[in-house]
Parts: sequence; structure tokens; C-alpha cells
Amino acid sequence: MRGYSFFIEQKCRIYAAFGVSQTPIFNKKEGVISASENRSLAPFPKFYNADGTFNLDYLQDVEVWFNDNLGFRDYLVEADALIKYYAFDRLNGMRLGVNGELTPFYSLADYQHTNLLDEDGLDEVTDSYQTIYDYLDSLGIQVYYIQCWDKQTIYPEQYRNTIQVLNDYSMTDQVERALLDNTDIDVVPIKETLIRLKDKYNIFGPWTEPWHWLWRGAFVGYTELITEINNENNNKYYALCENDMNIDIKDVGLTYYGYIHQTDEEEVLTLRDPHAVLRPIQYMPDESWGGHAKYFVNNSVDNEDTILVLGDSYFHDYGVIYCLAESFHTTIMFNGSAATNDHLIKIIDTYKPDIVVFENAERCNYRFSEAVGIANDITSHVL
Repeated sequence: MRGYSFFIEQKCRIYAAFGVSQTPIFNKKEGVISASENRSLAPFPKFYNADGTFNLDYLQDVEVWFNDNLGFRDYLVEADALIKYYAFDRLNGMRLGVNGELTPFYSLADYQHTNLLDEDGLDEVTDSYQTIYDYLDSLGIQVYYIQCWDKQTIYPEQYRNTIQVLNDYSMTDQVERALLDNTDIDVVPIKETLIRLKDKYNIFGPWTEPWHWLWRGAFVGYTELITEINNENNNKYYALCENDMNIDIKDVGLTYYGYIHQTDEEEVLTLRDPHAVLRPIQYMPDESWGGHAKYFVNNSVDNEDTILVLGDSYFHDYGVIYCLAESFHTTIMFNGSAATNDHLIKIIDTYKPDIVVFENAERCNYRFSEAVGIANDITSHVL
């Protein structure tokens, strides 16, 4: 048990708690916000609905209200969180690493590598990406694929060995290798670079938000991608270097339940002198991923080219798309799922990109089945 004495020392204020006489047994005010859970508590239920009919869910509503509004609730939530974390190395949504690091599991099958594709499934995914490539190539569009790897792949040493990994490669490894070997897509492999550089930089933080790489990892990914694009285009595009970035050290350690915090000072990279300007999006696919949508115009570059990224938060939230926007006249990003249901064809017709980049987070292996659907759309409507 890690830090048990610390837990006792710090949190004996697990509030002798039940003796705080001023706290009412139940909260009866409406609109109360729980500071520990950052949400509104359930209001006291009513016998009748607004239309005068009897509330048939009254007893159920009473139970919800009771659970939400019991006096000392915040103290109990805090006590539960502290006991789980400091005494039993547990935190909701993840398992703690060998030194208490935040190590999420998205899927046990992903982690154990037990969900590998069979030969037919792998061929279907590979053929689908080739179909997508053929369609875009027929329009004169360059196609790149970059795989963003999750923490369990880059820092397996932080994960406890109580769960056995059954294969030395994952479904994601399978697909990336198949794309490299069996398609014409320009695959940008970055896994080995990230693993090599983790001795120099933190690619993922031990106690920061563990579902994504840090800004340094993102800049490594950007550098690998823009280098590969330039290799295919005679160094046509400006590539940012470290001197183009402000590098600050900040505590980005997360705070859980409003109480649990581990200091995690990491590099935060931001553009020193950005030139790209955000513009309104001309066409937004009819789906719910608008938070990843960006449209930049950069009149300071010496090209008229457009790059389209179909990706996710690895690129969007950690500055990669902002870095790319410094190299191209027009830079567009949509979430990868926005290309499904015939939307890829409409996106291409609308924006006429010169380069398309498919970026996938490792845990988003549903993108492989989406690629099959996109290929079927293309076959049905274009090829």
C-alpha cells in the first residue's frame, strides 16, 4: 500500500467529520453545485408534473435526491477518493502504475493484444486504405498516414505486470505494418522515434492527463510528419524548429475529485510568432465532432497549397494542427469520423486539398472499420 502513512497524516480530517454539527443531515436547496463532482445536485422531487399529472417516477426521484443530498456528501466523496488513491492505489478510470503513475486502460483486449485481426480482416482494412489512396491519387492528392501511439505503447514500464500481455504486437502494429508493406500510402512511422526520445523528453507525463501525449511528444510527431512531406516535395514547405516555439515549464498535473493532486512540471510548447489565421468553415460534415474542426489561412507562405487532416485530439489539442498551419496556405482539420457516410467525397469536392493526412490515435482502432466504410462509399459513388 503506497503512502498509507501519508494518507493517515494528511487526511485524518476525513473529517472527524461526522461530528461537524453545523452540517444538516439533508440539503434541501435547489440548484446546489457539488464542488467535488462539478455538477448540480438533484432537486427535491415533486408529486406532480407541470401538466398536473402524478409523477410516476416519484419514488425513483426520491432515491436519486437522497443519494445526492445526504449531509456530509462532499466529505464522503473526498474520503472515498483519498482512501482508494493513497491506501489502495486506485483511481476511477485507470490503474496506477508501478510508482503511482496515471496509466489508463482503454480496452483490456487492446492492452493484452488479444484482439488481433485475422488474415481476412487485415486484408480488408489494407485494401480499403488502398482504395482510398487510389481515389485521392486519381485527383492528384498526396496521401499520408500517421499513427499516434498511446501511453501503454510508449511507456509499458509504467504499467504493472499483474495483467499479462499475450502478444508482442498489437492490432495497431498489424495495420501500420500492412499499410507500409502493401499499400501506396506514405506511412509516417513515429513509434520508435517516440520510444527513443523518451529518455530525453517526457512524451507522456507520469501524473498529467494520461490519455494524450504531451506538447513535446506532439512536436516530435509534427516534425516527423512535416519532414516526410518535405522529402516528397523537394523541401517545399517551411518546417518549424524549436526556435519557433515558446517553451514554458508548467505544473500540468491533474487534480482528481477536487482533492488529489500530484505535481507534474512539463514543457508546454506554443508558437512564438504565428501567421495563420482562423477562418469560418465553409462546409461542416453533419456529425458531432465539430470540436476538432479548424480552418486556417496563411498568406505569409510562398505556396497556395491546401492540407487536410482527418484526425483527432492528438493533433488538435496539442498544437500539431497549428504548427502545420504555418507551412501551408490553407490548413483544414476534421475529426477522422467526419469522413464517414459519404462525407469524404463532399469534403474533397469542397476543399480540393493537395495533401490529405489520416491521423489515428491508437485507441481509436474503430477507424479501421470506418476506413472499410469509406472505401465502400468511394466504390459505390466514384470508382
